Amino acid sequence: MIKASWCSSCKKVAPVVEAAVQHYPTPIGVIVLDVSDDEAIARSEAEAKAQGVGEIFAAWKGGTPTIAVVEPDGEWRRIGGGLLEESTYTAALDEASGR
Repeated sequence: MIKASWCSSCKKVAPVVEAAVQHYPTPIGVIVLDVSDDEAIARSEAEAKAQGVGEIFAAWKGGTPTIAVVEPDGEWRRIGGGLLEESTYTAALDEASGR
């Protein structure tokens, strides 16, 4: 999830995403990348590269909130930004996990 401290939608979507990942017996990692300021962006860019999601961060760091799913084969897709229903995130996670 790409977020910023000043983004009101980010504050609303974070608990929705957290609730969506709780539906799975196998833990699903949520990587939170902060773009609140230049220092946060630099830290998040390094973290994104370390976690293998540098391409996602580079593509969407200007759009908050951004939620993306990385599938087991490494392919990724953006679910969307803004506040979506928990079922939207759950459906995307189901599809990515082959559930």
